[in-house]
Amino acid sequence: MGLAILTPRTFFENITLITPDWMSERGFEGIITDLDDTLAPASQPLPGDELTHWARQMRDGGVGVIVLSNNMDARVRKFCGALGVPYIAGAAKPLRGGYIKACELLGKPAGKVVFVGDQIFTDIWGANNAGIYTVGVRHMGSMNGPFITFKRLLERPLWAMFFRRLHKDGHKQTDHMKEVT
Repeated sequence: MGLAILTPRTFFENITLITPDWMSERGFEGIITDLDDTLAPASQPLPGDELTHWARQMRDGGVGVIVLSNNMDARVRKFCGALGVPYIAGAAKPLRGGYIKACELLGKPAGKVVFVGDQIFTDIWGANNAGIYTVGVRHMGSMNGPFITFKRLLERPLWAMFFRRLHKDGHKQTDHMKEVT
C-alpha cells in the first residue's frame, strides 16, 4: 500500500469544475465533500453563487452531494442549509465511520461515490481507507491556526510527489484537472 493511501486519484483546481458528465463518464453517482477550504474558506459562513449553482447543477444531473466535516454542527448546518445539501458534522475524519455513513445517506456503495477534499491526512487518507475514489482540490487559502498550518507543511512533499508522478507517467491533464488513469 505505501503512500497510495495518502494519494488522491484525481486533482481539480476547484470543486466547481467537477461536472455531472465527468461523474457519469466514470460511473459515479454521488459526491461526499469536505467543507472548510474545499467548498469555501473556513471564514466564509455561507456558500457563494458559483458554489450554489454547482450544487444545483449536480442535483439536476442526478448526482447526490453530502458534506462530511470535522467542524461543529452549527457552522456546517448553516452552510449546508443555505447550499441545500445534507451533512454530517463532527465526522472524526480520517476514521472510516463518517465516510460509510455518508455513503449510506446517499444510498450509494463506496464504489459509486467520490470524496473531494483539500487535506491529505484527514480527507484523502480517510476516503482511501474507506474504499472511496478520491479527488484532491487546492485548498482555499485559510490556515485555520497552527495545527492546520503544520499539517499543510507536512502535506507539501506529498502533493509535490503526486504531481511529479503524474507528469512523469504522462497521465491525462488539462488546465484544471489532473487524473491518474
